[in-house]
Amino acid sequence: MMRNEFFGMGGLRIFALGGLLSGALLLYPGCPLADDGRPEIKKLSVEELRGIVRENKGKVLVLNFWSTLSSISREEMTFLNILYGTGNNEAFEIIGVNVEGVEPDVIEPFVEMMHIKYPVFVGGNDIVEAYDLQFVPITFILGKDGRVRHKEIGFSEKERPKLKKLVERLSAEG
Repeated sequence: MMRNEFFGMGGLRIFALGGLLSGALLLYPGCPLADDGRPEIKKLSVEELRGIVRENKGKVLVLNFWSTLSSISREEMTFLNILYGTGNNEAFEIIGVNVEGVEPDVIEPFVEMMHIKYPVFVGGNDIVEAYDLQFVPITFILGKDGRVRHKEIGFSEKERPKLKKLVERLSAEG
């Protein structure tokens, strides 16, 4: 379990990675489309997440773990949504996983309200443990080689330019 210290609630909660995927992920067999063409929100195991990471080798991959209870997560998701919409989605992907331990239909209204353009998944304890998630939001930026190049705990407006430049720089690497 992960301590929810960002929000002053003091209790233990399980949080997961906020859902982010680009057009390439829409082709994944495990990512069916809803009637409106958006990927459906589905549960994701740690093995499925590792498969997504492997399938995106050769691209920069932004993995964002988030919670609906976190105002910081909402700020970061807004930034990532803008980044996703303005970026070269052939060079990078954004994947979000919610780890609150809820069902996909619980976070669907939140994702719709936030107008998230990238796919969103729901993760569980296996993801929390495998990624050693102590807080949310946490974002990992992986290079094209699949290695973690940056880990961002929390989010602030002043980090936007730095994170955007990092994704652009890594995307331009050969």
